[in-house]
Amino acid sequence: MKTLITERLKLREWTMEDAPDLFEYAQNPRVGLNAGWYPHTSLRDSEEYISLASKAGDVWAIEHIEQGKVIGGIGLHAGGLRKADWARELGYVLSEAYWGRGLMSEAVNAVLKFGFEELELKIISVRHFNGNDRSRRVIQKSGFRFEGVASTALFFDGRVIDEWCYSITCDEWRGKRGRPIQNHRFYQNLQCEFFPCHPTEDAERFSCQFCYCPLYAREDCGGCYVVLENGIKDCSRCLKPHYDYDGIVKRLR
Repeated sequence: MKTLITERLKLREWTMEDAPDLFEYAQNPRVGLNAGWYPHTSLRDSEEYISLASKAGDVWAIEHIEQGKVIGGIGLHAGGLRKADWARELGYVLSEAYWGRGLMSEAVNAVLKFGFEELELKIISVRHFNGNDRSRRVIQKSGFRFEGVASTALFFDGRVIDEWCYSITCDEWRGKRGRPIQNHRFYQNLQCEFFPCHPTEDAERFSCQFCYCPLYAREDCGGCYVVLENGIKDCSRCLKPHYDYDGIVKRLR
């Protein structure tokens, strides 16, 4: 696997020397159960995982460059939602000690770039369990488009799981990086069925985000957005204000 370097991370192949770092976070039930696997109970569990990941060749170890330790993993897997040579499914996991620092978004962006530019993929999919809001925020910040809910997708850990499904095409990813986005200009989504969602005599100057989403100015509003290279926050895919305004008000309080 090609090593990918970001500002704070090195995405590289797994080695058996990584087993203690892996076991350190993989024994935490708050980590594995949200990703669909049971906590590791021994160092042997971690060694077996590394052996399987190395053979598959589709999972990077996430190494924190400054600290020189493995803090998670991220992969592009064949199969999944779309079984085609030009499609992959993203999966990732991060040590709880490193949650909330933007590290996984950093890793995801590097993997998307590799997938679309070097593997020449057409589409990348990703899923998360119902209630996994941390994963949802990473997915939405990375520009994935919500496709729907796979109801009763699996039975795991004594419960029935619904899965939220998302995807991003190569063209959408290129648009996310600051290239022209069809049907989007200024702070408007002209294709939105609600546009303009409030009476106005000057639709040309109508600003969707500032008008109906008081969370827009927050760094993490919890909605579906991407930040373009020019610094504009593009919320053209987000309908959260229309369908979850009570949730917005609750977050403000």
